[in-house]
Amino acid sequence: MAAAASRAEANVPVCVALIALTLGLLVVLLSLRFACRLNEHEPRCLVQTVHPSGLIDGSADSPHSACFNASVAAAINERFRSATPSVGLEAAGLILHHFDGYENPVHWWRPCPEECTKEYPLTLRGGLSKLRDAHRSRKRCSLCQRLGDRFSAVVVNRAQQRRDGRRITVVTHHPGVLLRPSATKLLCAYGGDGWTMRMNCRQPSLWRRATAAQCVPGCGDPPEWCIPSAERRAGCRCDVGPKCTVPPRPVKPEALGWLLDEHARVGAPSEGVDTFTGYVELVVDSAPLMARPAEPIEAFFFVASNTTNSSRRTACRVHAAFLRHFKLDACHVPLLELRTDNWESPFAVHSGCRYT
Repeated sequence: MAAAASRAEANVPVCVALIALTLGLLVVLLSLRFACRLNEHEPRCLVQTVHPSGLIDGSADSPHSACFNASVAAAINERFRSATPSVGLEAAGLILHHFDGYENPVHWWRPCPEECTKEYPLTLRGGLSKLRDAHRSRKRCSLCQRLGDRFSAVVVNRAQQRRDGRRITVVTHHPGVLLRPSATKLLCAYGGDGWTMRMNCRQPSLWRRATAAQCVPGCGDPPEWCIPSAERRAGCRCDVGPKCTVPPRPVKPEALGWLLDEHARVGAPSEGVDTFTGYVELVVDSAPLMARPAEPIEAFFFVASNTTNSSRRTACRVHAAFLRHFKLDACHVPLLELRTDNWESPFAVHSGCRYT
């Protein structure tokens, strides 16, 4: 009995040590779990390394580890500098689409859904506001449906500097995506804001089966095409110019080069962000983004400005969701910062999003 008691007393320190070790391991595991917690905005735990270039590279615990690659930004900036607008869409410059609230409410990189399903969320707070909010959400979804067959974009290049002076023209401070020209189908273009939200097809889902003389979404039903070589209205050819007070008429895709040259020569200058002035509006077919969203999107971007923080946070969230959804990394589709005062290299790789 005495020997057994002696052995038990001798084992007490060992048991205490094992318990302490177990508790310590649990604390470490819980800490790691907390640090690497995955949520919809922060898709992975990232170990970052700062390189001499100032860019942050990383390795993650998921197959789509983050990597911030400057080569994509360098190629984009080179296209901005070397654009030849008169050649066509692929040589025109960079195609930017700002998020404008008329995208898929869950996956912002997609156009509006064709139907108001459960995918389109209702913001219901309860009480007397419940019915009002439901009505507003359904009304917005109904409008979004009519716009889901196309979306608007702008084109920017260094040749525009002679007209706009100090800053690159952007439509809003909202973030958005850069579209790859080779995977983008242009429907028409305007020498200014084309009021394209009014240019809807009566049967949106059937327009692609129609002939060229019938409806083209965002361009007209049917379009009142402007013929650059033959038309001038009130001194305004295709309604391009600061003295033209009527909404511009659309030009066909093959006339884009002429339109960009004409706008650079006599087009109305920008009056500032959110004034919807000073740019050429492109109307782009939404089908590629519906079928293969990862192919047309070359990069995400946000505009560097006094309101950068909000825009940057939104861009980080949407970019992270995109990478997670398609199991990609930032080497394939980076997040870029657009510096509108830099006409040499306006886009820089942004590596400040927190993925931890």
